[in-house]
Amino acid sequence: MRTILSLFLAFSGGAAAHAGCLAGPGFPCLTATAPPVLLQNGAGQDVSPANPLPVTIGAGTVDALGQLRVAARPETSTPSGPLVSSIATGGVAVVVFAAGSISNVVDVVNPATATEYLYVDIVTSAVAGSATSIPLLPGQAYRVSGPISTAVTAVAATAGHAFVAVGY
Repeated sequence: MRTILSLFLAFSGGAAAHAGCLAGPGFPCLTATAPPVLLQNGAGQDVSPANPLPVTIGAGTVDALGQLRVAARPETSTPSGPLVSSIATGGVAVVVFAAGSISNVVDVVNPATATEYLYVDIVTSAVAGSATSIPLLPGQAYRVSGPISTAVTAVAATAGHAFVAVGY
């Protein structure tokens, strides 16, 4: 598919130019004009109702106005707790969520009462100062949207460092 689109933007000035402009006098009014858009399919044919682009949307119906109506599919997620919620041995990463166990979102919080950084990693085993480990100050949170195919790990300097985590 080839798309050709040109957009010309111009600043206009003067009181007469501000008729219908929301910017108001004293501010530049941004106006736009666009020439026709030419869409062609992979065969080089102009796109039209008789020659549409191939689009797969899924099950749905077309209403009286010609609009496609697709039934909404409700998303339901049940929160899951972490495998652990504290660091067992200072400086040694723990697996917070197993690989592939997060399908939507994971939140990890270093409590405000903490006295040190908590490092969270979704790439490899968490290590303080690592390029992939995210440092969380006390009171900070880290959210990752999934699905996450790798394990979520965390590490802190002190054994017993507690944290809060929830996955969906």
